[in-house]
Amino acid sequence: MSIPFIMLTLDRPRRLRFGMSSMLEFESVTGLKLRDLDENLSMDATAKLLWVMLRQDEPGLTLEQVCHLVDEHAASLTDIITAVSTAVAAAFSTGDERPNAPTPDIKPGRKPSPRRSTSPGSSGSESASWGCCRTSSGV
Repeated sequence: MSIPFIMLTLDRPRRLRFGMSSMLEFESVTGLKLRDLDENLSMDATAKLLWVMLRQDEPGLTLEQVCHLVDEHAASLTDIITAVSTAVAAAFSTGDERPNAPTPDIKPGRKPSPRRSTSPGSSGSESASWGCCRTSSGV
């Protein structure tokens, strides 16, 4: 089974997949290790996560263009943070946690449905609670 992708509609429907190449690029660009990602993820890191995932389908996309897409087409930053965190979580979920079911389509202005976990003893949903920090203008 391949790493799933999450659909996010900005100027058009876009796929977010936090695969191996996205992980490597994120670590290279930020200097952060994946284990450093936690509930206090900065907005800078969130923007760069989104950027490296979108670049898988559109390699020439710049960080500035991604920020512009978000500013012009996202209903809220919460939608973006939810989509990014869902894509990252999906990359590390096991087959039991993600049966062959469609991934959520997160559209501007529509509140995404919480992901349900099918593993025994789970709380039944996952949520994003990443904080926001000041963004930097550099890559």
